[in-house]
Amino acid sequence: VAHGLLVDHTLPRKIAGGGGHAVYGAHGAALELTAAWVVDNFATGIAVDKSALVADRSVVRLTRFAHLIDPDRRQMKVALGDALLGVQATGFEVRRSSVTDNQRAGLLLDGTPTAVLSASLVAHGTFGVVTQNGSVVTAKGNLVFGHAQQNRAGDGGLAVPAPPVLVGK
Repeated sequence: VAHGLLVDHTLPRKIAGGGGHAVYGAHGAALELTAAWVVDNFATGIAVDKSALVADRSVVRLTRFAHLIDPDRRQMKVALGDALLGVQATGFEVRRSSVTDNQRAGLLLDGTPTAVLSASLVAHGTFGVVTQNGSVVTAKGNLVFGHAQQNRAGDGGLAVPAPPVLVGK
């Protein structure tokens, strides 16, 4: 649980394949963030992997691509750049938050059957809200606009990013 957390300019990790997630919860963690500012980071702003997230009155912006190393091929690749990322999240709720100016997706859900996005702004990235691999998001009272390719994309969409692989765990 964190109130008033500020995470600014997290750099990609040089070891273990990369990464650089500003806030990361994995394997059963439960994150509750209120009035958090996650600004100018690489890879992901807030990511949960098989974990739960509640973010309220938070700002996630300027998340940029990270050059990650594929350990199987020992080569560099560009990945992520997502503000909010839920991979098989056990719970995912974002309310009264601002998610703007991120390099890839504002919100990307992969294999997350239940997510809620309410009273939030998601604007000015490549993708707005992306759901894939059975993810479902209930959206109420949001502004989702101004993305370069799609404001909303799903499994049937034309430009859905590849499923995320969270390296550097």
